Amino acid sequence: MSEDIKCVVNLSGGVCSFMAAIRAVERHGKDHTVLLFADTGEESQELHRFVSECVNFLGCEFVAVKHPLGMDGLIDKYVAIPSNRMAFCTRELKQEMCDQWIKANAPDAVRVFGFDWTEAGRIERIAARLAPAETWCPMADAPYLMKGMMLDRCRELGIEPSRQYAKGFQHDNCGGGCVKGGHAAWAVTLREEPAVYAKWEQREHRVTAIRGKPCTILRDRRGGETKPLLLSDFRELVEAKSYDTLDWGACSCFAGEDLPVAAE
Repeated sequence: MSEDIKCVVNLSGGVCSFMAAIRAVERHGKDHTVLLFADTGEESQELHRFVSECVNFLGCEFVAVKHPLGMDGLIDKYVAIPSNRMAFCTRELKQEMCDQWIKANAPDAVRVFGFDWTEAGRIERIAARLAPAETWCPMADAPYLMKGMMLDRCRELGIEPSRQYAKGFQHDNCGGGCVKGGHAAWAVTLREEPAVYAKWEQREHRVTAIRGKPCTILRDRRGGETKPLLLSDFRELVEAKSYDTLDWGACSCFAGEDLPVAAE
């Protein structure tokens, strides 16, 4: 198999990764391109629908990898809540699962990611993490496209992007419950995906009860002091409109940072 595979595209379910896959197929051909999807088990039906339509359009081999523990299993393993400070879910559910598949099936393939021309730092980090393997981010090359242009291009091709974008989400990771999101992102989750929000509330309370101290995704920085902020308490801040509306967090699911896994 590895001799036939020239490149492997990390098809995340985002519009940029689909645009990157199109350019990868144009360069290497569909018979030499594999679309690799890391299924966290948390993804929305919209994301699965979009991925399926992208695969059908491209006509490439599609591979989905999934960690046997899933999110709850990892939370129990570390007795911790993942966050932007400690994203063990990113590493184990996405990075490591994809790395393992490629090592076993296409070790010499070019690894393709959907980072665009505005994400130079992420492109540098993924190249450093995967060196000496060759990495390529087609959307960092001309012609340069803005996100809106990519969304329009999808529609022109007959594929409707995930409807999560229209709800106000910046991406469609983990069903709207991305642990790397900040106040603004989780306010959207509370409004648009209350069941997802409630699930993470329960996870925080479960781990907090075991550890005997707040284990949270978010931080409260009011008054110049930083402290843990439970999602159950964040509800009140949203209702009072006293949360940080500019804090969208930082999503870098394949950026390759060396993230700690030990609980705080």
